[in-house]
Formats: sequence, structure tokens, C-alpha cells
Amino acid sequence: MGGRPATPRPSYPVDEVFETCAAIAGSVTPFPERRLRLPVAEAHLVGCADSRLDDLLADDSPFSWLQAAENTAVAELQSWFAPRACDRLCAPGEADLTDRAALLALPQERRWDRSS
Repeated sequence: MGGRPATPRPSYPVDEVFETCAAIAGSVTPFPERRLRLPVAEAHLVGCADSRLDDLLADDSPFSWLQAAENTAVAELQSWFAPRACDRLCAPGEADLTDRAALLALPQERRWDRSS
């Protein structure tokens, strides 16, 4: 008997759901805060951080679909990640992601001084 997985797989990847909601709302701000603090949600946060932090550190948009408000979305995500994501990334033991997220609190020219 194959039992059910401990964590059910979502019907759609969390990145796609996030991007769809942000596109409809025209903002990324409300959605990161609404994530539940459950193991599956923390795993999704780790995955999102891993795929988006390099773009955010370079002040680039990780969203190819968001052109009208691209600069605003980048600034919104940077301002959310810097103070809030560090603790949540540290809990699952993601030291590298935690350090990279903390760099977002610095101006871009200082980020590269600290990351090298």
C-alpha cells in the first residue's frame, strides 16, 4: 500500500498562484504576508527566495509578465524580504538565503561590497 504523502502537492505551483494574484491586484505587497507559517508554506518561501533573490539583489524584476509596475514590484518585494523573510528563512536552516535576504536592506552599491 502506497500511503498518501505527508504534505499534499498543490494543484498549481505557488509561484504561479502568487504571480496570478499579483497581476490581478497590480501589487505584490499583500501576498507575502498572507502566507501561513506552516512547514509547506515555509518550504514554498525557501523556493521563492532561492529563485528570486539574485534578481532582487540586482534590482531586477523576477517577473517577466509585470512591465507596467515592474520597479514598484521590485521595491515592494525588496522591502518585504529584508525585514521579514530573514527569520522565516533562518528557521528551516537556510543560512545563505537568510544572508542574501538581509543584504536587501542595504543600498545596491553596498550589497555587492558585502556579498563578495
